[in-house]
Amino acid sequence: MVKARKWVACLCALVLSLSFCVNAFAAPSPEYKAPEDLTADDIFDLSGADSRIEAATQDGKKVEITTSPVEQKYKEEAAAQAADLLAQAGIRAAKVAVLGAIDIKVADGTVVSAENPLTITVRLDGVKVGDTIVALHRNSETGQWEVIPCTVISDGVVQLTLTSLSPLVFLKVIEEGDTGTADGVAGTTVDTTAPGKSPKTGEGYEEMTAMVLGAVFLAGGIVLLTKKKREKA
Repeated sequence: MVKARKWVACLCALVLSLSFCVNAFAAPSPEYKAPEDLTADDIFDLSGADSRIEAATQDGKKVEITTSPVEQKYKEEAAAQAADLLAQAGIRAAKVAVLGAIDIKVADGTVVSAENPLTITVRLDGVKVGDTIVALHRNSETGQWEVIPCTVISDGVVQLTLTSLSPLVFLKVIEEGDTGTADGVAGTTVDTTAPGKSPKTGEGYEEMTAMVLGAVFLAGGIVLLTKKKREKA
């Protein structure tokens, strides 16, 4: 009897601990601020970058690409110029949320230019159809930053066309007069120096939930078994 009670107590503690873990796996909202207040610290590298590129095509044909983290100096440039770039593009941005940064390269021999543009499809956390999504892009030909509009083709998936390859910083834009928010956009900085692919934000939530439910059912089973033994005694 005493042993059974100890088991139940341990399982209850486990359930409570796992509940906290589940909450920890939920994707945090990013800091949502005016574009002129952006800093390099707000710009994080996309987690699991390679797996986020769903497609890269040129004239309808698949193109092999590689991804890498964006250098700190480019993050600083993008943050410093974000407000002016958006204004020059005619976007009246009241607030912006950083969705992540990525540097894309193609295989040797592949030319990306105005005559040979590259269309990429990228998965971004927290994006919904109807959102205004743009990419700040450093043109490798001119060395200047520019704004590239992104098309949200489905929730969590955007598409954009590039005429040169260089760092990209994705932003969700809340324009003046828009009542939308940036809630639900993943903004967790990922250590890109770690080996292997980094987990996507919120990844593992289902597994943790299953573990909690399993522990609950197990605890309930022990309680019922203990009760039956007491009734027979």
